[in-house]
Amino acid sequence: MDEEALGALIGLGLIIGIIYVIVVYVIPLLLGLVAIILAIFGVIGLGVGLFFAIRNFVVSIKKVKVQRSYLGKFKDKTIQDKVHNESANGDYSAFVYEECASKSYFFGPCFSDIWAIIKGAFSENFATFPDFSRGQEWYSKIAFFVWSLFQVIAQFVLGTILTALLSLIMLVVSIVFTDILYIFFGITLLIENAYLKIKSVSFRCQKCTHAYDIPVYCCPKCNINHVRLRPGRYGVFKRKCVCGSILPLTVKVTGKYPTGSTANQNYWIKFNIADMKSRCPHCGNEDNAGITHPISIALIGGASAGKTTFKVAFLKDFLDEETVKYNIDFEFPNTEYEDEFKRIESYYRGLPIPATQNGTEYDIITFSFFLKHKKFGVDRLIHLYDMPGETFQRGDAQEGWHMYTFNDGAVFLIDPYALTKIKEENQNELQGSSMGISVASMNDLIESLIDTLHQVKTPKNMRGKFTIPIALTITPLSKFFEKIK
Repeated sequence: MDEEALGALIGLGLIIGIIYVIVVYVIPLLLGLVAIILAIFGVIGLGVGLFFAIRNFVVSIKKVKVQRSYLGKFKDKTIQDKVHNESANGDYSAFVYEECASKSYFFGPCFSDIWAIIKGAFSENFATFPDFSRGQEWYSKIAFFVWSLFQVIAQFVLGTILTALLSLIMLVVSIVFTDILYIFFGITLLIENAYLKIKSVSFRCQKCTHAYDIPVYCCPKCNINHVRLRPGRYGVFKRKCVCGSILPLTVKVTGKYPTGSTANQNYWIKFNIADMKSRCPHCGNEDNAGITHPISIALIGGASAGKTTFKVAFLKDFLDEETVKYNIDFEFPNTEYEDEFKRIESYYRGLPIPATQNGTEYDIITFSFFLKHKKFGVDRLIHLYDMPGETFQRGDAQEGWHMYTFNDGAVFLIDPYALTKIKEENQNELQGSSMGISVASMNDLIESLIDTLHQVKTPKNMRGKFTIPIALTITPLSKFFEKIK
């Protein structure tokens, strides 16, 4: 073999050896290095994706929290803007709390917040979607493509699993708390209703004479209307108003409202539910009844039977003398009743007592006052109903006869001069007298009363008799008792 052939053979062997080394050692090594590099980029992508998944979930929670804090107790931003725009001076009296406010957190908002967090997390994931076009050279493009691919997998697959898992935990916790609170507020409401029932606490409007279970309460700070200030979905013992005031939901709980900086407790004024301004849900009359046991008595009879005179004499005697005898304090719901009571003195000095007139909206005139004594438990609120005799005779009071369904009694005033025998025996005294005489027939008056009691479905006993006590009172009794007898 010549030297050229030998050299060619050696060269071929070297080439084959180099190829072998490259194929067996170099390429696997390079592939290994590439795999390691790509794996590193993949792990980095997974880490970045997992970081963004957690970060986006936390960001979503913070955004929902900020939104919830911004809304305060308002149901949504539309309602919040409407209330603020239409009540620039902070007086929300034109709005109803239950229509504007969100329920207590675990009775509604928590579930909408969980859904908002889930949507927000996915929205943040899409906002942080990786850029697959990163890198300048082909090898860097491949590396960053692997990075982005694994980031997407971690961010959307693992992130979805993480979001679902954490949301499920929050949902379960919320459901458990909601169930506990439902049971708790149910027991609280049962106890509160039992207390009110035992103390015979109820509400009766002084204007339209309707009875109702609960008045419309007004927040002492913003005047928004709370139509059902009781334990429920807006709170168990206390309720936070849209203005930040804390309102009591039971008789024994104390509320408070801020008058200055809410950060300083010295600027909070405390109050009970009985101190709150309240209105009748039927006619809107401000009743200020507090928490009381109402007692209603109707003064009925024909025209000129002496109902108003009887009322004046009763109030004078009872409030000036009987209350002192039994150490009972009394006060009036408002200055209107107080001024009317002061006028009684002028009637005793000879000023004529005006007859009860039909009103433009209501015919029944109510006189109310509180009786207070330590043995009462809760104050008594006395309502005396007076009405024009013509209205009683016709049975057509504008406000209806709701009072007969809950009245504690009635005083049926009879004018003795309306009796033929008495009128004839005193004919000489009646001539030239300015005293009014009832001309209504007793039979007509009694029939009118019975018809009215039937119409309003006044309660009856087992024997079918009306349960309302009625006292027949003849005035002036002292002068004519013997003659009537």
